[in-house]
Amino acid sequence: MKRTHIIYDLNRIGKNAKREGFQKILDLADGGLVDAVFCQYLNRTYRNGFTFPIFLNYLEERKVELISATENLDSRTLMGRMMLSMRAIVDEMPVWETSDRVRGVKALKAQKKQGTKSSSTVIKPPSTTS
Repeated sequence: MKRTHIIYDLNRIGKNAKREGFQKILDLADGGLVDAVFCQYLNRTYRNGFTFPIFLNYLEERKVELISATENLDSRTLMGRMMLSMRAIVDEMPVWETSDRVRGVKALKAQKKQGTKSSSTVIKPPSTTS
């Protein structure tokens, strides 16, 4: 394989497909200008684990392979495709966690601004009657 394009978008989050570098990959695949996409990290190509198989099929329909150097995964094999898909879902977990934490911090700040205290829930073990 011959290297024809190098695309950098390290300063962009991989949360969605609205990135210039990602769109360039789609354009190159559509135009038949590449036969493989090599990425350093899978989560830099697409982080949404549930729609990742759609992206993988998009490339496959255009006869473009996806190869992740760091994870050593390759879409040319059945096992590679399965592991790529599983890894995409696992890679999405930090996004969910961060989003959840940000919502929690925002809620606490809003409560503080309104002068209300956050209440904590204490879970008591069930009582046993004899």
